Amino acid sequence: MDPSSRSIASSPLPTVDERAELSGQYTMASPEVKVKRKEEEVDVSYLSVKKQSKIERCTNKSTPHQGPTKLIVILKWATTLIFAAVLLASLVLSKITLFGLVQGLKIEKEVTSRNYQAFFMCLITLVAPNVISLLRSIWNIIGRSDIPWPNKKAAGLIALTTALESTGLCIVIFKTLASGSPASGFSAMQIGFVLPILFHIKKGNRDVSFFRTFSLLSMMLAIAGVGLVIYIYVKKSNEDAWSLVGVVIVFLSMLPYLNKKIYGLTRTPVSTVDQPIPTGSINRSNSSGHFSQGPSSGSDYNSFNSMSSGISIASTNTEPDPINNITSDNAVVWKILLISSLFKIVFIFVVSSLLVQYGMGNMNFIDAWNFHLEWDTDGLFWFFIVHITTSVLAYVTAVFACHTCMDRGAFVIPLIFSSPVSCVLLVVSISCTYIRNALDGTSDYCESSTYIVFSVGAMVLTTLSICFVYGRLFWSVKRLVLLKEIQLFWLPTYNSVMLEQWMYLNRKLSHETEDDDETLTRSDEKTRVYICTTMYRESRKEMQQLLESIGKISQATSDKAKIHFESHVFLDGAVRGDELTEFALQLISLLKDALNIDFILTCTKTTTPYGLRLGWKLPGPCGMTFTIHMKDPKKVKKKKRWSQIMYMSYVLDFLSKQHVDRDGNPIVKDSDCFILTTDADVKFTPESVEALLDLMKRDTSVGAVCARTYPLGEGPLVWYQKFEYAIGHWFQKAAEHVLGSVLCAPGCFSVYRCSALKDIIPTYASSVERAFEFLIKDMGEDRWLCTLMVQSGWRIEYCAASENETYCPEEFEEFYKQRRRWIASTLANIISLIKEWSLIRTLNHRVSYLFCIYQIFLLTSTFIGPSTVIIIVAGGLNYAWDINVVWVVVLQILVCVIYAGICLFMNETWQMQSGKIITFLYAIVMTAVVVGIAEQVAEDLIAFSPDIKTETKNNITVTITTEFPAGAISDDFPVSFVTLYLGLLIAVFLLTGMLHPSEFSCLLNGITYLLCLPSGYLVLNIYSVVNITDRSWGTREEKEHNSVKKTKPWYDGVETVMRKIFFCFDKKETEGNPSNVDMQDEKSKRRRSESDSGQPQNLSKSLGPGFKFGGKSLSRSQSVEQRMEQVNEEKDEDVEEESYSDEEEELYNELDPTAVEDWLPKDMKGYAKLFKDNGYENTNFLSMLTDVDLKRLGIKKVAQRRNLYRKIQNIPEFTIPVDVPKDLSSWLHQIGLEEYKPNFRRNQIKTVRDMEALKSFTIKEINEDLNITKPGHVRRLQDAIKRLRNPTHDERVITKFKEEISQAFLHDLRSVNQEENKFWKDLIRACLEPASDAFGFEEILKGKLQNLRNEWLMVSGIVNCLWIVIIMTLSSSIDLQIAGTNPLSLLFLIVFGFLFVLQFSCMLVHRFTTLSHFIARAPYKFGQNYRSSVSFLSRDVDSEEELLTREVRNLQPQFLKRIRNQRKQGKRKKSNSKSPETAPLIANHHGNDIYTGPPVKEAYEENMLAERG
Repeated sequence: MDPSSRSIASSPLPTVDERAELSGQYTMASPEVKVKRKEEEVDVSYLSVKKQSKIERCTNKSTPHQGPTKLIVILKWATTLIFAAVLLASLVLSKITLFGLVQGLKIEKEVTSRNYQAFFMCLITLVAPNVISLLRSIWNIIGRSDIPWPNKKAAGLIALTTALESTGLCIVIFKTLASGSPASGFSAMQIGFVLPILFHIKKGNRDVSFFRTFSLLSMMLAIAGVGLVIYIYVKKSNEDAWSLVGVVIVFLSMLPYLNKKIYGLTRTPVSTVDQPIPTGSINRSNSSGHFSQGPSSGSDYNSFNSMSSGISIASTNTEPDPINNITSDNAVVWKILLISSLFKIVFIFVVSSLLVQYGMGNMNFIDAWNFHLEWDTDGLFWFFIVHITTSVLAYVTAVFACHTCMDRGAFVIPLIFSSPVSCVLLVVSISCTYIRNALDGTSDYCESSTYIVFSVGAMVLTTLSICFVYGRLFWSVKRLVLLKEIQLFWLPTYNSVMLEQWMYLNRKLSHETEDDDETLTRSDEKTRVYICTTMYRESRKEMQQLLESIGKISQATSDKAKIHFESHVFLDGAVRGDELTEFALQLISLLKDALNIDFILTCTKTTTPYGLRLGWKLPGPCGMTFTIHMKDPKKVKKKKRWSQIMYMSYVLDFLSKQHVDRDGNPIVKDSDCFILTTDADVKFTPESVEALLDLMKRDTSVGAVCARTYPLGEGPLVWYQKFEYAIGHWFQKAAEHVLGSVLCAPGCFSVYRCSALKDIIPTYASSVERAFEFLIKDMGEDRWLCTLMVQSGWRIEYCAASENETYCPEEFEEFYKQRRRWIASTLANIISLIKEWSLIRTLNHRVSYLFCIYQIFLLTSTFIGPSTVIIIVAGGLNYAWDINVVWVVVLQILVCVIYAGICLFMNETWQMQSGKIITFLYAIVMTAVVVGIAEQVAEDLIAFSPDIKTETKNNITVTITTEFPAGAISDDFPVSFVTLYLGLLIAVFLLTGMLHPSEFSCLLNGITYLLCLPSGYLVLNIYSVVNITDRSWGTREEKEHNSVKKTKPWYDGVETVMRKIFFCFDKKETEGNPSNVDMQDEKSKRRRSESDSGQPQNLSKSLGPGFKFGGKSLSRSQSVEQRMEQVNEEKDEDVEEESYSDEEEELYNELDPTAVEDWLPKDMKGYAKLFKDNGYENTNFLSMLTDVDLKRLGIKKVAQRRNLYRKIQNIPEFTIPVDVPKDLSSWLHQIGLEEYKPNFRRNQIKTVRDMEALKSFTIKEINEDLNITKPGHVRRLQDAIKRLRNPTHDERVITKFKEEISQAFLHDLRSVNQEENKFWKDLIRACLEPASDAFGFEEILKGKLQNLRNEWLMVSGIVNCLWIVIIMTLSSSIDLQIAGTNPLSLLFLIVFGFLFVLQFSCMLVHRFTTLSHFIARAPYKFGQNYRSSVSFLSRDVDSEEELLTREVRNLQPQFLKRIRNQRKQGKRKKSNSKSPETAPLIANHHGNDIYTGPPVKEAYEENMLAERG
């Protein structure tokens, strides 16, 4: 790394313009802000009590980025050596056995059956690879109408190449190898390399130094080797020397140039004119107008998209059809392979029949066909078996070696040395004799020719020529992680006759492209990753965990990397007006420690249409930008889905358009632009991000990749979730990945492709209009997003090599509320997927029949899960306590009905408490069930070995044999299906845990999972279905506190009960109509007023404001209503009413609050006295009121109440700082209750010490002792007393940063960046504008959700009852027993067993892919980082430079000032040389370093010289 490009990690920069160069944001210099401290802080850092303890030092110690351990490097070397040995041995054995087969073709005197047997074995050797390729191609293209067929020209070229290859191979195996000795045959197969070497000399390769020079030397060596081989064949068998032409023909057919031409002719232009829309095709277009896939020159991280084997879509003047497009996963190669395999099979039979008829002596094809099944198991047979096996093994090993980036050691070296080793083994008599005896070969198998020296010489010359060209090319090829077979080789097949030669020419090189005129290479392109986080009310610890993870990305990203990161946090409810909420301040207070932001004031603070935005440039080599988008709930919609739509649209429609070249084309394609979604409490590492991007860069048809998530927390519920998460990822995620596509990439830590999001965001941003849509869209937004991706044709993958940690619910209530959303959304999405399966199958070929059947079985098992748990518990209690099964089932059903009733009619507290009790009781019952089942299993195992006893009584010998237990499968296998099923289940879990060694401890949590199984599958399901009408998020919800308490007289409750008992036949009012409810309440209150005129309502002591017991019959609230009506009647009807639009913003100040009479609208000034009488005289008190409070105050008219509440919501929340005041007067003035100062003094509360008594004051004492009776004042005093304490360290920090951030210069987006301001306004107008409560869809949706809940409850209840009745009836019938159990139970076990075996098999496949990923990423040298396709880790910062960086940070201020001045001058020069900006006040971010002044080392030495001078 150039020293001049290094950066000072966190050097303090005083001005905004030096630190606020945010990508996609504006750059504006703000005036310097000086922070005024209230008092000078005393330095007490020298005290021991103020220093860090040893534990804190070890905990807070920032550990540098650590790469792989030495064990991983050793494992990589061991794996490479093993696969190198396997490949070398396979290639050698394949060659040696091939020559053994060819020896059987030699005719001594007359044709024998051995000759015909050898002929047919050689024929099968030629045909077998093509048959395998034909079957593979059919499997991969079945149902794929989106894959284009090659056109006529491409098909003709395919026929030509296959004809040449088939003809050449037949000549080689039947003539060339049969006429020469083994050693000369080995050398003869190398002579064709002259053609590709000549091609490379002409083509050249700029990636390899001195390539052309070595190519010329290689050509001379190859020509010399060819001359020796020709001399040998001419001298030894002059008549068959012509057969060397077959080798040349084979090499000619395998030239990469021909493959490139075939792929080039297969390209189809994208146009909407006169083109039919093919079924099943999806849009994969990108901004650059063309698409290609595969590795290209000069790129080591994202070059595979321009591979020569990819599909290039030529850009046209017409607009691309969003449907008619080519798939991007190189699937066209399978149709090319299908045609090629068919042609090869036909040509091989034709050419071989002609050769055997006319070119192989007295052999006749008809006689050969008659002998084709008469094989002897002699040496030829074993030669044939070993050759077929080793050929397949060699090809599979080669693909795996290249797939896992072991190609240098496990592919190139074995490939080079395979022919020399084979030649040596057959030349040396000892080794040749051993091989001949092992394979039962003939006596003439070993080399005895006099031309051994010439053969060995030719082998040495050709091997050296191959090393100088292909050895250097393969050694320097750009190795990407986990490339597929079709990305590694031109054709995914092999040639068993000339296997190594085929691998040489069929392997793709990084410089080979489809189009020679294609100048755009992937090395010139970059990758952009936007880290987008949704945040709401997370704790300090959770926020810090996320920020530290983002900081690791910033510190690990190198300035030389071809990847750019940005971080955006969208905080819901972060700002109210101009005031930051508590959680926003909490987040800002963590930035200094978590992200090393020394000066918070160096941010760019901007008002936006959605609220407020703060931006920083993080310290680190790349200077990553970090932006907090603070949402105002009054300006944009709340909840996670709308935050996701905000950042998706922000990235797709604005940020991605700011990075363009001079022609206006995006610098980064949509296919190379990603969004890394995270939750606000997630913890991840740079290696995990690399692992996710590996899978995204490998295949552009992948729309998203998710990682392995580990739950964090403490307690039994966390133990339950650890096991649940483990089996969910081990089996469910792995099965979906292997069978088709993962159905949920959780937003806590997943990567999404921007081009995929473009396809689905219009639907994702749609509003909810139906009850079923609410379950899909708002209850599980992540799953619905992935469902849309799968429906649109994208694939979602699961990467177990990437890991993250997130906090899970620790409390019972939070857990149930979370799962209430998850269960409902999961069921709704699966139902939607199954209902639209035919359409999805058309658009997405990965949704196979097996995948759909698998999802149907899972859905069915979920529906009958409760009844299955009931039956299992009943059977277990019968084993344990011998309780009647029927009574246990009836009792459990009764418990379920009671709990469902509680969930239907009782409040949340009742539901949670009863759920806890049922869970506890079920845990006790499950303990007995486990013991009972264990006892049953023990009895089965004992009965498996029957005990035969002999007893003698009264001289009579009696033999007693233990009877087989009831329910045994058979007499020969006396074990029940339950025992067998449980045994297999335990074995599978243990084996799975062993395959996940780092997660094996999760199995220990299975005990907690087993005890809570009924709660999770029975109680939780009931709670979830009944509460689908609950539209709240459930977790981290802000609890609403009412300032005005509703007090009712005793007879109100009696009246309610009496009306329910005696007037239940009265017609109910329409549910959800506020006006009807209000009218009903008003009528009932008027009736009570008429009958009990002496007892009106008072808010503080009785029924209403202004009333007292024993007062007049006319209440004050009624008089106010009458006065308001009279005022409204006197107004002119033609006068235009005042309009309070959402765009009008009223400014409020806590220090100078607005009086209530000034705040109220003109037509509601009469309510001023009502508010004042209840303690709401200004806006500082009004901010506490809710809609319910306004109603209780006496504002009965719905329209007026809604209008006032809308104005109250615009008032910033009045916050009382946590602190101990200096005196009573300042404290009362701060909370706005200074009028009560005499009352405090009368109660001897005068000093701060006296204020301690307030901590024990109740509402009664506040009313009586302090004479504070107004509800608003009482609530304010209660809140103030709660916050009357010494602040914690975190609270002091928050207060400090609140003062600092308030002094930062505030920009207005409307004036500094009109383009972005317009974007946000348009987006808000399109889908983010908050809906009105009155005009919204809430009440109608609530009724629809109730109907849907009733339907689900009815269907679920009927299905589970029927299942219980059927199982119980069949189990009691002895005549309907099959293998000791009833047929339905047996079918049930078979289906579940099939699902489990299927999941286990998919888990094994996924474990292998994860192991491959791990091996591919492991380095070969100690101290190196993991390999990645998009590696962004800093690798070039040495310890000396880090030391100098730390020293420079501590330099004198004068020196730092000089550095900043030099940096400014450097920026001016650099800005003059750059291209003009494309958007006003938008920085063209190119990943420049923060520090652009003199090099760190030079700056340090300059300062040292200045100090000495």
